Amino acid sequence: MLLGIDLGTTAVKVGLFTRRGGPVALSRFPYPLLEPLPLWAEQAPDAWWSATVKAIRDVLRRSGVNTGRIAAVGLSGQAPGHVVVDAAGRAIGPAIIWRDRRASRESAMLRRRLSPARARRLFGYAFSVDPTSPASRLLWLARHRPADLKAAAAIIQPKDYLGLKLTGVCVSDATSSFGIAHLRRDTYHSELARLLRVPLRLLPPLRPPHEISGVVTGEAARRTGLRAGTPVAVGTIDAWCSFYGAGAVEDGVAVDVAGTSEVVGIAARRYRNVPGIVGMPLWEDLAFLGGPTQAGGAVLEWISDLLGLEGGSGAIMDLAGQEPPGADGLIFLPYLAGERAPLWDSGARGVFFGLTFDHGPASLARAALEGVGYAVRHLLELCEAATGRRVEEVRVCGGAAVRPWNVIKADITGKTFVELAVRETAALGAAMLAGVGSGIFPDLRAAARAMVRVTGSFPPSRAHHKRYETLYRTYRRLYPRLRPLYPPPDAAARRGLR
Repeated sequence: MLLGIDLGTTAVKVGLFTRRGGPVALSRFPYPLLEPLPLWAEQAPDAWWSATVKAIRDVLRRSGVNTGRIAAVGLSGQAPGHVVVDAAGRAIGPAIIWRDRRASRESAMLRRRLSPARARRLFGYAFSVDPTSPASRLLWLARHRPADLKAAAAIIQPKDYLGLKLTGVCVSDATSSFGIAHLRRDTYHSELARLLRVPLRLLPPLRPPHEISGVVTGEAARRTGLRAGTPVAVGTIDAWCSFYGAGAVEDGVAVDVAGTSEVVGIAARRYRNVPGIVGMPLWEDLAFLGGPTQAGGAVLEWISDLLGLEGGSGAIMDLAGQEPPGADGLIFLPYLAGERAPLWDSGARGVFFGLTFDHGPASLARAALEGVGYAVRHLLELCEAATGRRVEEVRVCGGAAVRPWNVIKADITGKTFVELAVRETAALGAAMLAGVGSGIFPDLRAAARAMVRVTGSFPPSRAHHKRYETLYRTYRRLYPRLRPLYPPPDAAARRGLR
C-alpha cells in the first residue's frame, strides 16, 4: 500500500491507497490561518506537524493495516511558501504561505530588474513577478527579518518541513520552488541569490519529486505510528500532485483543482505563450499550461460566513439552488484577496455587480459560485488559445469539487465536467509518486493507469449555457473598467506596516 500526505491551506489530508488506487482510509485535520496584518497570511509549522501526526494515526487506526505493508510515503503541499528552520530543524517564527501579499514593494523592484528574458534565464520560463511570488517574499525576508536569516540553516517549502520531520533530511523539488529554482535544470542561479540577498546555502538541494529522499526515523515512527525505515518520496506542489491524481499525465487532459484556490490547466506537449497563464514542466515531455486563481473554495467559506449559514458546503449549495442560473443578472468578481492567474493583480477587489432590491441571500450565494465558474472559464479559454485545441471535458477534483458546483461550472464553460473516484487527488498523486520512487510503478503514466478512476460526468445544459454567455461577457468587461478605480496594490501593505 501507499500513503499520500497533502498539506493544504486549511487542513492536512492523509490517504492510504492500494496499488490499484482504492482508498483504504482518508483523514483530514485542520489548522488555523494567521492574518496578523492586512495582506499577511501565515501558519505555524508545528501546527502542520501536529495535524499530520493526528491524521496519520487516524488513518492507521481506521484501516487496521499492518504498517509493514506500507511500501512508501509521498508528500504534496501548498506552495510557494517559506519556512525558515534552524540547524536542529526547528521553525524560526511562523511560515509565510502562498496567499501572503505583503511584498508589494519588493515585487515592484524585482519587476523593474527581471525582464522576461532574464527571468527565462534564471527560472527556465518567463516568470511573472507579483507580491505572491517567492522571490518577492524572499527579498522581503532579507530586508525585514535579517536576524531570522542569520539564525537559519535553511528556507524550505511547507511540505518539505513535513519531510524534514519524517526523515531528518532537508530536500525539495524544483516545481515547489518555482520562481526561485530553474525548473528544467533543478538548480538555483547565483545571480538570483545576489539579487535577493539570500545565501544559496539556505536553499535546500533539489531532487525529482518521485525520488526517495530518506526513510522514517525512529522518532517520527514513535510519533506517527509508521514503521521506522519506511521510504519517503520528495513529493511536489499540491497542484501537480492533483494533476497526477486526476490522470493528467497524457497530452490534452484538462483539470480543475477546486481547493482553497482554483488551479485550472491542461497537460500539453506543444503550446504558445499567452499572457496571463504559465507554461511549466509537468512530467517528462508534458507541460502544465494554466494557472492558479487566488480564491476558489475560499469563496464558499466566505459567503457561508457572510450569510450566517451553518452546515458546510451542503447548506450554501441548497441555498444557491433556490436561485435560477444567472442569479437574476447578479455578477460576482471573486477577487477577494487580489487575483493571480490570469490577471496577476494583487490590487484587484471583489465586486457584486447588478444588485437590486429583488436580490436576496440565494442570489448572493448563486452569484458567488458562478463568479468562480466564470474565472474557471476565463482560464480555460486562454489555455485553448495557447494550445490551439478545444477542451471537451474537464476533470474536477479537490475538496471543493462538490456536485452542484461542478454542474454550474459545466453550464458556464460549456464543457463536460468529470468526477473522479478519489476527490482528494493531491493525496493520491503523492501516493503515486511514492509508488514510482519505491519501484512499484515504472513511471507516473503506469501509476495513473493503475490508480485513477472516473466515476461520473456532467454535460452542460444548452439552455443554461446560453444564459451564461451574456453574463460571462459582462464579467469579462468589468475588471478592465474597474481597474483604474482599485487602490494601489501596496496601499493595504503600507497601512499594515504603520
